[in-house]
Amino acid sequence: MIGHTRLTHSHLLSKEPPPMCIYCSTLLTVEHILTNCSHYQTIRHKYYQYSDLSNIFQVIPPKFLISFIKEINLYHQF
Repeated sequence: MIGHTRLTHSHLLSKEPPPMCIYCSTLLTVEHILTNCSHYQTIRHKYYQYSDLSNIFQVIPPKFLISFIKEINLYHQF
């Protein structure tokens, strides 16, 4: 995975400003969604407890990540 998604990188093609997290007012990235966004913290903890991408992608079963992304309603935006 290279960390590029339609949600986080479509601005490059549309020549718009990069997306910002509406909850944290920080740059919206895959890492932010999977590790840092406080809005998703409770849901994130249902699926995993890691806070760094290397552990998330090495240890967490992909079905848990997909379930997390679906539950936060971002699945179709990735």
